[in-house]
Amino acid sequence: MRLFVAVDLDETLRRAAARVTRALRDRLERAETYGISWVTPDNMHLTLRFLGEMGDDLARQVEETLRLPFAAGPFDIELAGLGTFPPTGSARVIWLGIVNGGDGLARLHEDVAARLRALPFEREGRPYRAHLTIGRFRVPAPARVRETVTSTEVGAIGRCTIRHVTLYRSQLSPKGAIYTPLVRTPLSGVTS
Repeated sequence: MRLFVAVDLDETLRRAAARVTRALRDRLERAETYGISWVTPDNMHLTLRFLGEMGDDLARQVEETLRLPFAAGPFDIELAGLGTFPPTGSARVIWLGIVNGGDGLARLHEDVAARLRALPFEREGRPYRAHLTIGRFRVPAPARVRETVTSTEVGAIGRCTIRHVTLYRSQLSPKGAIYTPLVRTPLSGVTS
């Protein structure tokens, strides 16, 4: 089973992100850039931690670990700006940035990491950087792609309130990934 932990965007913000994605896709196609898998609006989320493939027993332990409400309270996030990962070399991901709420996402990332510490997952080697993935390159991207993406001005496109953390199962298929929520844990705003 392939799992990841994320927070969900509301419908309005997903639609706004989809409009930006369509406009960028059209611009990149005019620049004769191919080989990008675009994220569908229904699959847009902000990943807190990718867990990868695991057996059913470990998956059940992850579910139990993430079932208790988070102490953090609901908070707002706002999306703006485009970029690519990695920052140098061939781009592999196109993203929309987080201009407000990044601190709240970083705290949730740390909370999830703390809950998973007793389970057999490797620690992440790179710092957490909140972003909304809107496209992935199937082949190495030429330099003009990064130039087209980074030269595309995208101001604030909207905001939403983050109210829960979701553990998802990801099933890969020829038509794209299918994400199934397994556990939705509320942000309670209650500290112990």
